Amino acid sequence: MGILFIRYMLYGRTIKERDLKNIKLREANKYHGLVVNVIVDILEEFLEGSAYQEMKKKEDIVIMAGEYMDAAIKIYPQNK
Repeated sequence: MGILFIRYMLYGRTIKERDLKNIKLREANKYHGLVVNVIVDILEEFLEGSAYQEMKKKEDIVIMAGEYMDAAIKIYPQNK
């Protein structure tokens, strides 16, 4: 069963535009988490490459991932 049908059964009413917006926002958080994981995986390969090693950069470089004008998480360097 699709999420919209389940919502309909829970609400017992017609799904309104605002309901769809809430569902989309909730699902967007899941995709955001997946994208951050993909970025971290790709970043690990990039940081090991010669192009990054030869690049002029500051010692205290920080790479972060997040949504535009929203909170971001530090993905490099990782605190281990």
